[in-house]
Amino acid sequence: MLAAMIRADGGADIAPKADPARLEALAREALGQAPEAVRRFLLAIAPVVGRTCRGVLGPRNSDLEDAIQDSLIDVTRGLPSYRFQGNLIGFVTKIAVRRALASRRRSVARVRHLQLLDDLHHELPVADASVREIERAEVMRDLLRRVRPIQAETLVMRVVLGFSVEEIALATEASVNTVKTRLRLGKNALRELLTWQARLPQGEPER
Repeated sequence: MLAAMIRADGGADIAPKADPARLEALAREALGQAPEAVRRFLLAIAPVVGRTCRGVLGPRNSDLEDAIQDSLIDVTRGLPSYRFQGNLIGFVTKIAVRRALASRRRSVARVRHLQLLDDLHHELPVADASVREIERAEVMRDLLRRVRPIQAETLVMRVVLGFSVEEIALATEASVNTVKTRLRLGKNALRELLTWQARLPQGEPER
């Protein structure tokens, strides 16, 4: 059912544009588990889930479609735990980030050398994306698998998806100071990894 509704390119069949109030109303209706209500809710969140998964995995990753479908299933299963007190988009994004990161770790286990640069060349840049932002996303994808999951999740939401610290705090049910600490530790870990890679002699394989 989900596969017929949502495509890996982020498209959806007649996906409605829901403002936050409308999206919350759809979520409340979906809690009743009526198939049509669930369908309407999934169509409304599909663009957010697709963008998030593509941001983590890259647009040509072979696991992208599965990650999107699994994220939608996870959101449906997790919806009863949402208390409608925070940011619903953040709640959905957090679930999709976690699912996409888990998918990426599995992909790396199967294929050690990811085709990140090839992904980047085939991705149509968004209108407001600068070269610096695109390059940063490429580096992030390559290194996120080495960072602690909670730090990777926070970095994706801040650096790749552009969430504010306050929005991340709402979505992850953490304090602003905790989010800042996770960002600092995650950035330090990435900086150390980049420094280590830069010191490797050319041609020396990564351990």
